[in-house]
Amino acid sequence: MFVADRCENPVTLMEALRMAYKEIKKGEDTRLHREVAQRMIAGRLGPDYELDLEWADAVDRRSEHRKEKLYSELNSYKTNLIKEIIRMGYNDFGGLHFAHGMLDVLECDLGQHRNGTQFIQVTNYVSKAEQVPEVLDLTTITKLKCAGGTGSFGCKEI
Repeated sequence: MFVADRCENPVTLMEALRMAYKEIKKGEDTRLHREVAQRMIAGRLGPDYELDLEWADAVDRRSEHRKEKLYSELNSYKTNLIKEIIRMGYNDFGGLHFAHGMLDVLECDLGQHRNGTQFIQVTNYVSKAEQVPEVLDLTTITKLKCAGGTGSFGCKEI
């Protein structure tokens, strides 16, 4: 989508849109699928690249079911005051939101790169997270460094 938004070559543009469409359908972001199929492709690639409402509805139903299950589990964890499991429950919610395009936290800000306005938020969140060293394991540190680097790169003009 990044390439398609900036591409002036019509052949490359169409190929980028084909690739974006196929990649999006591997995930669960129905909002993004709708945007690409309706706004960006807009019928220019034929019937194989039209909005797939059946797929989108099935994904949305599965998502709603998963969200209800996660909410129920999280409430149970909170009742039992198991802090580590509560944290993992919130991580599961974050993963679900990210997969469905509900982008409003650190990892999700990386997903909002298309307009360039969210990259500064990535670097802000990385800085805040690095201020809590007692919860930073090697995997988390690595993710923060990658996110910070990507955020810094995104703040630069291409």
